[in-house]
Amino acid sequence: MLRCRHCGSEELRKNGVVKGKQRYKCKQRKRTTRKNDQRYNYSLSKRLKVLKGYLEGFGIMVLKRLEDVPNPLIIKWTKNYSKILK
Repeated sequence: MLRCRHCGSEELRKNGVVKGKQRYKCKQRKRTTRKNDQRYNYSLSKRLKVLKGYLEGFGIMVLKRLEDVPNPLIIKWTKNYSKILK
């Protein structure tokens, strides 16, 4: 059974199609999710490896090619983790 990735609820209803994949809306939190969503499946070790490379001076485009991670996501990770480190 498909669950909401935000709250774990099973109360979902269909809410359109995005890039050929069915989108669902949670009845409790009013948030959307997709079946077999691959957007947030990066392990902590991969995130730390990318951040370590960034801190060692690798450019974002180099990290994108080496680790196969989209560059907007690398920028987001560096901003989020820099807030934690401060």
